[in-house]
Amino acid sequence: MQETFVRIDERLLHGQVFIGWAGRLQPRFLMLANDLIAEDPAQRSSYENLGEEEFVVQIMNVEEAAHHLADNPRDASETLVVVTSPSDALALVQGGARLLSINLGGLYQGAKKRQLLDYVWLSEFDIENLLQLLKRGVALEARDLPGSPAVAITAQSLHRLGHAV
Repeated sequence: MQETFVRIDERLLHGQVFIGWAGRLQPRFLMLANDLIAEDPAQRSSYENLGEEEFVVQIMNVEEAAHHLADNPRDASETLVVVTSPSDALALVQGGARLLSINLGGLYQGAKKRQLLDYVWLSEFDIENLLQLLKRGVALEARDLPGSPAVAITAQSLHRLGHAV
């Protein structure tokens, strides 16, 4: 890996992340940045025990994750980070993490969400957060599987979708 790979996925750590993304990227660390799981000892332990010999699973709240990525650039370049929402991804950047790009996948249908792709549904709040990431120079792409073609997410596509919400 050359840079921190961040995936926004509501399902958090699951087979596709472990086998697909981690298998392809071969990170040293797989970080779950999630406030609720970081504060729940039982959930935290369950996720930490999913670690493989190839990588270490790290559980941090979003603020801790942002500081860790900012303060440890070598580790950051060997880390696959999973967050559950565009707002958590924006919080990483606002907290000092230097992210060049973010991958969207596994954001599903819900109240007041509009479909961007089969596997990406966004609320107005999600769109606002993604636009802020773009303004900060973070490239956005959607890709459900590592071998699938990347779909660039632009301000124009988000504005069009936002007007339909």
